[in-house]
Amino acid sequence: MRLRMGATGFVLVVGACGGGSETTTVEPPAPAPASATVTMSATQFIPATTTVRVGGTVSFVNSSGVLHDVDFGTPQFHIAAFDAGTRSLVFPTAGTFSFHCNLHAGMEATLVVR
Repeated sequence: MRLRMGATGFVLVVGACGGGSETTTVEPPAPAPASATVTMSATQFIPATTTVRVGGTVSFVNSSGVLHDVDFGTPQFHIAAFDAGTRSLVFPTAGTFSFHCNLHAGMEATLVVR
């Protein structure tokens, strides 16, 4: 098995017994967006997984009328409880981060910063 870089992305060449080969093109991932929006329903964050680039902004929108907070487990990445409006955070470091609402058990989601 060989991995080569082609003009449009990575090309995987797989050889099999008996000759011949199969070529599959794997495109590089699309760049992460600079910003994203997470909506808070009565019982969940939507979407369950959000992706932004390093230095990107995530806006948390609560139009449910239900009190929610957003907790990443650190004081600098915590939004105090609110029942309406939008609050935003900027994420300067790459990684995968879980967050939750302290007021509603099971209300959890994931943020990927790349």
